[in-house]
Amino acid sequence: MSSSSLFNRRHQCRRMRIASQRLRTGQSFLAGQLFLLLSMALLCPGNKAFSQNTGDDPAFRCLDPDANVIVHINLPIILSKVSLDDIAAPISHIAHMDVKNLLQNIAQTGLDLKRSLYVSTTIRANYTDRYVSFILPLSDSGKFISFVQQKVPDLQIIPLPGKARSAGDKTIGVAWNDQLATITISLGTPTDSSYATQTAKRSMRLLEGYNNSFYTSDPTFRQLFSDGGDIHIMSAEDNPLSLFTKMFGKTGALSNIQSLIVLRKRSFTSLSFGTGRISGRNITVVPPDTIALYKALNTRPLNTDLVARIPGKMLGFANFHFDPAALISLLDQFHYRTMLDTSLAPLGLSVNDFAKAIKGDFMVAATMPANLAAPTSSNPPSKMPDFFYVVTINDPIALFNINNKLKLLKDSGAYTLKDNILVVSNTKQLADSYFSAERRNTGFVTDKMKKSPVGVVLNMGLISDFLRTTAPTESESHLHFLDTLKKIDRVSLSSGLLENNNEIETALDIELVDKSTNSLRAFLQLLNHP
Repeated sequence: MSSSSLFNRRHQCRRMRIASQRLRTGQSFLAGQLFLLLSMALLCPGNKAFSQNTGDDPAFRCLDPDANVIVHINLPIILSKVSLDDIAAPISHIAHMDVKNLLQNIAQTGLDLKRSLYVSTTIRANYTDRYVSFILPLSDSGKFISFVQQKVPDLQIIPLPGKARSAGDKTIGVAWNDQLATITISLGTPTDSSYATQTAKRSMRLLEGYNNSFYTSDPTFRQLFSDGGDIHIMSAEDNPLSLFTKMFGKTGALSNIQSLIVLRKRSFTSLSFGTGRISGRNITVVPPDTIALYKALNTRPLNTDLVARIPGKMLGFANFHFDPAALISLLDQFHYRTMLDTSLAPLGLSVNDFAKAIKGDFMVAATMPANLAAPTSSNPPSKMPDFFYVVTINDPIALFNINNKLKLLKDSGAYTLKDNILVVSNTKQLADSYFSAERRNTGFVTDKMKKSPVGVVLNMGLISDFLRTTAPTESESHLHFLDTLKKIDRVSLSSGLLENNNEIETALDIELVDKSTNSLRAFLQLLNHP
C-alpha cells in the first residue's frame, strides 16, 4: 500500500462515526424497514463480470472472520436488467406489504449502486450470539446517515472513540466512512447491559477490517467470488456428526466415520442469471483425509449408452457410477471391509461377491406411462410413471448367486438381463423395451456430468404434462405450479466431481423454454403471480 493510500485510510478512520440504538417495542418496525430495504438488493444481481472484485476488493478485508454465511451481490447493472417496479411487485405479493415506496428510497440512501455489497450471518456455538451484518458501498455518506436517522429516529450519533450505549431487546450497530458503511443487526436475546455495546463495536471492527484474513488470502474464495457470477455465497458449516463427537468422543467406528466425513467445511457457490438460463456452480473444499473417498468415486465415467437406451418420453433420470475395486480398496484403508464381511457371513456372502457381480453403473429413469396416450377399459391410464432401474453387470453368475440368497429380484420376472445390463421395470414388457427402443440423442449430457459420479436430468415440461393429465385439479395454486414447470425446459445437475485434488464441484443448469428473456426478469414475473 502506498504512503498516500495509507494516509487516506487513516484520515478516513479519524472521521468514522459509530451509532447504536435502543429499540423499544414500538420502534422495531422501523429497524425492520431498514433491514428490508437493504435486503432488496438480494434480488438484484447483475450478469457481467465484477469490475471491482479481482481479488483486491477492499470490502474483502471487512468480512466477518466468524461468519457462517456470506452473500455477495453484484449491483452495477441492476437497473439495466430490472427496474425497481419489477422488484417491488413480487416482494409486495410475497410479503403482503407495499414495498414500492421503500424501494424508491434507494436513491436517497447514499448507496453506491456501481459497486457490490455483502451480507453475512454469524451464529456462535452457543446459539445465543446471532447477528446479520451488511457491508455497503457509499457514494454519499451524508445521505446514508440521514436516511438511517429518518428510518430510526432515536439513533444517537457518538463521536470517536465511541462509547456505545446499552440496547433493549434488539440492537443495531452502524459504522461508516466516506467509502463504506457497516450495519450489524443482533438477532439474539440481550444478556446484560453490554450487549448493545458489543453489537455497535462489532460494526466498527468490521469497518476497520482484518489484515491477512481468510478472505484476502484464500485463492478459492478470491477466484470464486470474482468469476463473473451474479450472486456468490460462502457457507462454513458444521456437519451434524460433530454433535456425536461432543457427546461420545472420537472412539471406535465413529472415529472411522469422522475420518471420511468433514466436520467443518467451506462451500462456495456462484449463481448467474443469463438469457433463458440459470447456472449455478458450487465448490466444497475438503481436507486431505477425505480426498481418498472422492477419488474412489471419480474413477468411472458415465456410461451414456445407458441414457441413450431409455425408451419413450423421458421424464428424467438419475445416475451414480464408481469403480467397485477402488471403493473396496478404500474400505480396506479404513478397516470397514472386515466389519462388512462379518455382517454378510451368515448369508454366505462377502464384499468380494458384490464387487465381482457389478461394474459400478446405477441409474433410475422415469418415462411417461406407455398406456397414457391410448388407455382402454381393461388398461386404464396409469397415475405412476414407468420406471427403469438399471445396473451394469460384470458377472451374471455372481449376480444370481447374490439374488438366490437375498431375493432382490421379484418373482414376477419384471426384469431383463441383456448385454451385461440388468433392467428392472414395472413389467417384463417394459424391461424388454429398454433394449428394443430406438436410442435417443444424448447431446444434452454435459461433459461435467459425464465425469461426475452423480448426475440428474429432469424434463420439466413433460413432468408438468404428466401431472396435469394424471392429477387434474382446479386449484389455482396447483395450476400455477404446473404452469411454472411448463416454463422450464430442462434441469441438469452434476455432483461429486473432484477438481484440483481437494475441491468437489456441483453444477446446476436450469434451461427455460423462453430463450430470449433474461432469467432474472422471468423469475420475478413468476413471483408476481397474484
